[in-house]
This record gives sequence, structure tokens and C-alpha cells, in this order.
Amino acid sequence: YTRYAHSYRSKELGHSFYQKNKWKTLSDRIRKRDLYTCQVTQRIQMPNESFVVDHIVPRLVAPELSMVESNLWLLRREIHQKKTAEEQKMTTENLRNMTKYDWIKLLKK
Repeated sequence: YTRYAHSYRSKELGHSFYQKNKWKTLSDRIRKRDLYTCQVTQRIQMPNESFVVDHIVPRLVAPELSMVESNLWLLRREIHQKKTAEEQKMTTENLRNMTKYDWIKLLKK
């Protein structure tokens, strides 16, 4: 969040979405549901680690899934960055069709 907080990209990336109480509440619920464990590596979050609640199908591709629990999962920040890099190589159609299991297979390579 902080990287673009005061830049022209802030609005583009929709950071205000992540500051809303509804998101914070849902995000906390996902962290608990996933037992504070990265869903790709199965690593448990330690106090000094940063994990991210991520949209399996990206929010900008499918805004209707933004607050749908089945479209959310917990990832280690490094895995989230890897996923984001992979997303940038894909078409909108491919992104819409990626499942949790497709991502796990791709990200474990």
C-alpha cells in the first residue's frame, strides 16, 4: 500500500478499497480461515512476516468477486509478488479462468 499511497497510481490501483472497514473485516476473516498459513507454501505466518490476503481472480478483472470469500486466499508477500508478476503476463480471459489450484501449480514452479 505505502509504495503508491501518494502517487498517481494510488487511484488506479484502488487503494481506498483496501482501507474500508468491510475489507479489513473480511481480510481478518480470511486470515483466520486460512489459519495464518500461506495457501501456496503452507508456511505459517510468523510475527515478523508480512502476508497478504489476495484475490485469486484479480479485483480489476472481476470486481464482482472483490468481496467473495471463495475468491480470496492468504499468501506470503513473496508469493503474492510472484503471482502479480505472472498476472501481468496473462490476458484478461486467462486471469478470469485461473483457479486456486491453477495458481498453486504455477507458483510452485
